[in-house]
Amino acid sequence: MLPIQKNVHFMWNNFLIDKSKINKTLKNKAGVYMLLCNTSAKYYIGSSINLENRLKQYYSPVVRQNEDFIIYRALNKYGLNNFSLIILEICEPDRTTCLVLEQLAFEIWKPEYNILTVAGSPIGFVHSDETRALMSALKIGEKNAFYGKTHTLEVKQLLKELNSGENHPNYGKKRSTETIHKIMSSSKHRAKPVYYYKWEDKTYLGSFPSINQMAKELNLVRGTIQYCIKKQTPLTIMNENWFISHSNHINP
Repeated sequence: MLPIQKNVHFMWNNFLIDKSKINKTLKNKAGVYMLLCNTSAKYYIGSSINLENRLKQYYSPVVRQNEDFIIYRALNKYGLNNFSLIILEICEPDRTTCLVLEQLAFEIWKPEYNILTVAGSPIGFVHSDETRALMSALKIGEKNAFYGKTHTLEVKQLLKELNSGENHPNYGKKRSTETIHKIMSSSKHRAKPVYYYKWEDKTYLGSFPSINQMAKELNLVRGTIQYCIKKQTPLTIMNENWFISHSNHINP
């Protein structure tokens, strides 16, 4: 077992062999975890108010038969012994706190094995005002769940090895100059400005160069901004409702 952060973070290199150690260590603990595939270098992030019980589901062949979930397909394909378990955060057994910390981890790590981009909820979920406020507070300075935390040399080396040489997902793949130009010129690879207006009469208020920049400056969750744009629902900022869009031409 490799400690990632003293007293709170842990890592096990073999999710299958280390099962008993994992159960013993995580008994009655809540927090955020990462399942890292040592073969593909891709990962899944989740959270639970009971990590021991939550992680038990991955050991069940019956549960893993539901291959609608990418992580189950990956576990079946590569085997549990090819996964590492990393505990990113230990927290109080409170569902809202767990989901807030999980959402922050989503934004930092951008896990490939997760289907949803909003923690603990189906597509279309909107955080309550209370949860959004807590998420913003936890992202500031020392209150950030990952403030001042660094990986051990062992973990840094593992992540380096998993993303270099033949282990890198794009190892050996070559793209033509034409393909590269097409990728860079495609709309999804260009940052789109976000324009914001008063919700009531669509009076123009201003803009941000991108969703990421807007999220950073306003201490918002990126997924919340994306949802409000897609569903055309109001974004509440300082008790004021905004209409936000990628379009700079809005009819009142």
